[in-house]
Amino acid sequence: MTRYSVFATLLVAAVLFSSCTNPLYTAAANEAAKVNAADVVFHPYSACIDRTSTIRIQFQKSMVPDTLSLSGSMKDDMASLSWSKTVYENDTLILVPKDRWNADASLGGSTCVLDFQAKDTEGWMSRKIEWRPEVVDGVIYVNADRGVNTDAGGGSATRPFGSLKYAMRAVKSLYPDGYGGASAILRMSAGSYSAETDDGALKITTPLVIMGGYSPDDWNTRDPSSASFKTDIYYPSTRRYFATVVMDEASGIGLDGLSISGTRYASSSGKYYCTGVEIFSPASVTIRHCMISVSSGDPKYASRGLEQNEGSTLSLVDSQIGIIAEAPNSLAVIALGKTSMSGCTITVQDLYRTERHSIDGIMTKSDAVIEHSSISVKGHENADLYGIVVSGTDRAPVGHVSDSSILIGDSLLANASADQTGIALMGQCNGFLLERNVVDIRGGADMDFAVNVVSSNGVLLSNNVIHAGESEYAICVVLAGSTGVRIVNNTLFTGAAAKIDASAAAFGTGVYLTEGGGASIIGNIIFGNTRSAGSDAGYGRTGVLCSSPTESGQLTVTDNVFCNLNNGLVAVSSTDTCYRTETDINIKYRGSETSGDNITVADLFLLAMTDKEPLKPTINTPDSVRHATSSWSAPAIDIQGNSRDVSFSMGAYEWQ
Repeated sequence: MTRYSVFATLLVAAVLFSSCTNPLYTAAANEAAKVNAADVVFHPYSACIDRTSTIRIQFQKSMVPDTLSLSGSMKDDMASLSWSKTVYENDTLILVPKDRWNADASLGGSTCVLDFQAKDTEGWMSRKIEWRPEVVDGVIYVNADRGVNTDAGGGSATRPFGSLKYAMRAVKSLYPDGYGGASAILRMSAGSYSAETDDGALKITTPLVIMGGYSPDDWNTRDPSSASFKTDIYYPSTRRYFATVVMDEASGIGLDGLSISGTRYASSSGKYYCTGVEIFSPASVTIRHCMISVSSGDPKYASRGLEQNEGSTLSLVDSQIGIIAEAPNSLAVIALGKTSMSGCTITVQDLYRTERHSIDGIMTKSDAVIEHSSISVKGHENADLYGIVVSGTDRAPVGHVSDSSILIGDSLLANASADQTGIALMGQCNGFLLERNVVDIRGGADMDFAVNVVSSNGVLLSNNVIHAGESEYAICVVLAGSTGVRIVNNTLFTGAAAKIDASAAAFGTGVYLTEGGGASIIGNIIFGNTRSAGSDAGYGRTGVLCSSPTESGQLTVTDNVFCNLNNGLVAVSSTDTCYRTETDINIKYRGSETSGDNITVADLFLLAMTDKEPLKPTINTPDSVRHATSSWSAPAIDIQGNSRDVSFSMGAYEWQ
């Protein structure tokens, strides 16, 4: 037997391995070449394809077109095949469908099949590539319970994605411009979804409508209002982003049937916010049947439900936005772009008690349209509460608030707020309309303004029911530096008398004009309540109060009903004293219930606003209150759906 040294054995092995004809070396090199050639990238996306998309398959090397072999359902649907250059010559295969790509019927779902291989220019044959994308048609599906999280097949109804991360990859790849001239759709079944994606949070920059509320078991069953089908979107508490859902750049963006919570963020200016939804310019967005709930849980972070920036457009429909505020500068909705809102419920509970601050339900512009909505803002004694704050803009047409309920203050919180305002028009809101609203101020704050109109001319208040509250100073309508204002057919309850500990100087007023304000006050009911025992009789309730003769000179008061006003129907106060000036401003008052420019009656049998029902005329209201020349009368059903048989045309005639 011949024996070899260890060194000789290793030397022979090395020579054999290094030989170009060695089978081990050849096999290893060939395998490496196959792996390299098979490293392909699918465009627009690997996990799913649109039925009509042109497909681009990019190799990492130059390939030999004549060596390509294809099989599968996609081959049968192919109209043309060509090669192009992306990086290397003939490195990209382009497939165009005849009409559309169809699923492989043998697989019983939405999966296409394409198997292919080719040689590269060095002569190496790639391994067989087996591609199984899902075929979709403008709609991507996500199911938190049964979906897949992979780039290798997903997004259809039968094989949905399991997370927003992969779904948004597909949307941005397949539908950067929407689908067929409209928006692409992302359908989400009930479940809890992280908003964390490749863009940070759920950032929508393409025409896309995200729809939640689907059954996890049946895409044909949807009920966004059902707790069983609730679709929650949250952002991980350990991460930071400036909103959970961000919309930017595109038109045709929509959110429908989603429940969205807030996420924390520290701005470059050192401000801290917890925000649910943010809309940037020039995005155009519709939000329907959504619930946005924000509570920072930290006194450093201000809560923001929805923030819409200038230059964007928002339609908010049948949605709920609620915040729990634990820091100053919190608000439920800030809408600075073009805004319309209908059928929405906005709630704010302010729990911050360290310093005096203000908090808003809605902050918007004078072209905003708010209809059929409910706004409620509650807080403590250190908070100035505002329901709706409107600032002027040059954008047309002029907006309005109508058929809505604004509730400010509530006994559920321990103490009354500092100041309370239902609706504030804060400068250049010229021509703005307030119509068929119920504005209800509750609790005993320092000062209550149900409606405050500042430097805004030509505003119209029509057919509103307004309760000014029970504070030291409670005013239904304030006109500061605003002229040409029309206050027509409203029911104004001055309040200011129910507060047991009111000071002697406390007063309630239907309409207060100051800083050169002027108005036409026609066809209203203006009435007060009984002052507390021991109050100074020199103070109390006034129908219309002018701060000086300047305002009284710009005032028209006709065809109104005044009731229970112990301090004058129309008065001028140059100091802190209110007094009757019936002859000074040339307004006639006649004691008769049926004649004269204005009607005074001892008792209209009106129900005051309470925690349970708004102010309304009752069956006992004298029919004679109806003005002789008016064609209006109260409808048979009042604003609460109760039957009423009395004619009534003064004041708010309840939505006619």
